[in-house]
Amino acid sequence: MGLEQNPPLASVSSDGKPEGLFVDLMNEIARLEGWQVEYISCPQARCLEMLGNHQIDLMAPLAWLPERARHYVFSADDVITNWGVVYSQPDAHIHSFLELHQRRIGVVPNNVQTIYLRNHLDEFGINVTLVNYPTFDDVFKALDQGEVDAAVVGRLFAMRRAAAYRVQATPIIFNPIRVHFAFAQQTDPQVVATINRHLERFKGQPDSFYFRSITHWLRPADRFSIPFWLKLLFASLVASSLLLVGFTLLLRRTVERKTSELRNAEATFRGIFDNAPIGIFQSTPDGRLISINNAFATIFGYPSPERMIAESKDIPSQLYADPDQWQRLIRQLQTTETLIADDLELLRSDGTHFFGTIYIRAVRETSDRKKLLFDGFLVDSTERRRTQEILLQHEKMLMIGGLAAGMAHEINNPLGIIAQDLQNLQRRLTPGLSANRQVAERLGLDLDTLQTYLAEREITGYLHSISEAVRRTSRIIDNMLQFSRQNSGNHQLAPLHEVIEHSLELAGGDYELRKLHRFQELRIERSYAPDLPLVPINVTEIEQVLINLFKNAAQAMTDWSGERVIRISTRRDGNYALLTLCDSGPGMGEETRLRVFEPFFTTKPVGSGTGLGLAVSHAIITKNHKGLISVTSSPGKGCCFMIRLPLTQDGNHA
Repeated sequence: MGLEQNPPLASVSSDGKPEGLFVDLMNEIARLEGWQVEYISCPQARCLEMLGNHQIDLMAPLAWLPERARHYVFSADDVITNWGVVYSQPDAHIHSFLELHQRRIGVVPNNVQTIYLRNHLDEFGINVTLVNYPTFDDVFKALDQGEVDAAVVGRLFAMRRAAAYRVQATPIIFNPIRVHFAFAQQTDPQVVATINRHLERFKGQPDSFYFRSITHWLRPADRFSIPFWLKLLFASLVASSLLLVGFTLLLRRTVERKTSELRNAEATFRGIFDNAPIGIFQSTPDGRLISINNAFATIFGYPSPERMIAESKDIPSQLYADPDQWQRLIRQLQTTETLIADDLELLRSDGTHFFGTIYIRAVRETSDRKKLLFDGFLVDSTERRRTQEILLQHEKMLMIGGLAAGMAHEINNPLGIIAQDLQNLQRRLTPGLSANRQVAERLGLDLDTLQTYLAEREITGYLHSISEAVRRTSRIIDNMLQFSRQNSGNHQLAPLHEVIEHSLELAGGDYELRKLHRFQELRIERSYAPDLPLVPINVTEIEQVLINLFKNAAQAMTDWSGERVIRISTRRDGNYALLTLCDSGPGMGEETRLRVFEPFFTTKPVGSGTGLGLAVSHAIITKNHKGLISVTSSPGKGCCFMIRLPLTQDGNHA
């Protein structure tokens, strides 16, 4: 395991001992699994080079970035969240990125915060001189000695080491990142899975080794010590009481200076609090908010922190979809100081639901040690949860696709025999064939009388029913094969709005949709982006997907008492063409929404649907077109399907 010198997350002490949060976690996992771990100290660039060549199996810590994810494997869960902080000398009066113009800034090269800062300053035309140092300690030392005007460090490092230097935090914080274990592509997958399993277990237990290690390594260092001048004055007092007057005057000036510094520090940290990109809060155990920042109020849909504090009198019922979630957090905090709860279902001010990840700790107010308070951080994890949901759905479809193909081929063989024998049976009962006439005459059998018997005993109807069942089964098998088949050929550049219009025309000509579901009575609202480029697609397959969605929408709104509208829109979304298709029908519950793409899952009556329409559509979009398809819905509020199609035919953006 490679260790970047990045305390308190990971480092090698002066006596050569590996230490830090990641080392503690790795040592605990190694102890539980009986592993032998060799630690190698290396700068980040060297660690990444060794990881890419599989000279080491893993390294830590490493921030997740899209370009890194293409070359290395990251742990499924992050270990901790970090962000960049700009420090300056006291009284430097640096309060924004613009005030860094023409300054010398100390940084650690190749650090993710350095990369982000350089790109951000370049975007805004802010000219600075970046001075490279090997470690964050060297950066702080250079700032303390006046070699640079400002320094960029990670907030976790600053929590432990800032007090050792004459430096001051500015209100400039940026780029929250998730820090992981990183593995070589060739690392044994069982090793990766084992570490993922332990991380998930550690983070799911409030009193686990993980939280004890965080408490140990992230406990701020002592920020207060007796100043040298104070020791000198006391020594002088012992030597001579004649210095009493001079000491009093000096002390008065010092108190005034310290008071001014405290005011400046309070203003600085108030700026950090108010401008932080994540929600920060403090509350009481009985469910009242004491203090929150702008991001926290914005996440919950309030215009200001003051407005939210005034209107939120009961946290469990006003901010949580399930009030018992808050009570469970409070009970867990009775046995542990800190707690991380992921994917809590929360409520915005307008009543909509979203998911959040919360880091909370129990503290006692310094002025009243008996008064218990809670403070912590909140991050909106709704998009991350949706992304994970799409990935899980895609993996499930790949697995089911293989099963569907095998089943279809196995069923095809006996079905072919049934179809062939049924055709032969119907032919040999037909009076018009000469071969049938010859055998009947030889046996003295009247074929016309036989036909009358077959009709009166409804045998002819039974044969027809069997034939229809065979044809319907054949269609189901064809759908199963299409669901499991990957076909990237026959793609052509096509205008997406024309494909949509042709699909509407085909759906309008469908007899069942016109007669049973009144498709022609639906109101179609269109919003096509005029600047959307041509999209590389298999036109026939995309039309099949759209017709299936139109059918589902029409069937859902057949007996719907509300408005009957289908809204279609297109626009460019980065490297994708985004097609959104929404209906105003009855919608569906969360349990149904999560299963709509599963083969053979249907909410229609028996005989009205095969449950393969959306499964086939999912396979066409994700496998054949390297795109994405997802659905949002709630009861009584309709359904919205979002289809993202890559604008490049190789699908590298999917």
